[in-house]
Amino acid sequence: SNIVGTKPIVRMTPDAYGDESKSFTTLTNIDITNVASEIYLNNIKTITMGYLDKLDTIAIAVWFMDDGYLYQHGGSLATHNFTAHESRLIALWLSRRYGTKEPRLAFDKRCTKYYLAIHTELARIIAIDIDNIVATIPQMSYKTQWIHQ
Repeated sequence: SNIVGTKPIVRMTPDAYGDESKSFTTLTNIDITNVASEIYLNNIKTITMGYLDKLDTIAIAVWFMDDGYLYQHGGSLATHNFTAHESRLIALWLSRRYGTKEPRLAFDKRCTKYYLAIHTELARIIAIDIDNIVATIPQMSYKTQWIHQ
């Protein structure tokens, strides 16, 4: 109740993933507002190296749990809503952070946008990095449990 401003709304969505979707509105939080002001420049979501450099392991875990896939032979990070330039910037940042070659910029024909194809070495390093966070939530551990096999 301290972060949610409305009761959940249930919509029937037979053509989407599942038969229904649920949504609610959150209350404004100064920390989120500050982050949003860094990302939205001139009302356009913009990724910069300075912003990426602020991300810690928790932020990376949240990002991959939401927009990424990690598995034994690679993975991907959905960067569809960023420009190709911003996707390349994210690839360079991941490469520098984890000391590996850059993930490959791949094109998704379904939506005509770009995403990052994560190579095997980087997938393993990221999975190991975020495992201590992800493993504490059993419903989320499926994205990193393969590193223990």
